[in-house]
Amino acid sequence: MRNLTDTTAYNPQSKRLSEKDNERRQAALRQIIAARGWTAFEGEGIGDNGTWPPEPSYLVLGICRPDAIALGHRFEQAAIVAGDAGGTAELILCNSPQPDESASST
Repeated sequence: MRNLTDTTAYNPQSKRLSEKDNERRQAALRQIIAARGWTAFEGEGIGDNGTWPPEPSYLVLGICRPDAIALGHRFEQAAIVAGDAGGTAELILCNSPQPDESASST
């Protein structure tokens, strides 16, 4: 099975940034995805209650779980979604430090 994650660089730790700052962060995320050779599809995260604006995101295929978590840490996300294609995805909190942040070094 192929591993996947859905992640964004927008609004770190759920703190709203300017559109310019968010776009700059998202471009940096896209550069890391491309440099690692992962396949990515653009998407949009939309909250349940409509009080938070939709955030552009990437569905990244072929990324292992540790790298997915490292991306979440690198871009200061509260959580990411990760799983296996055809399997169940899960919400993974990114608030605690991780020993391996290999994705942040590219």
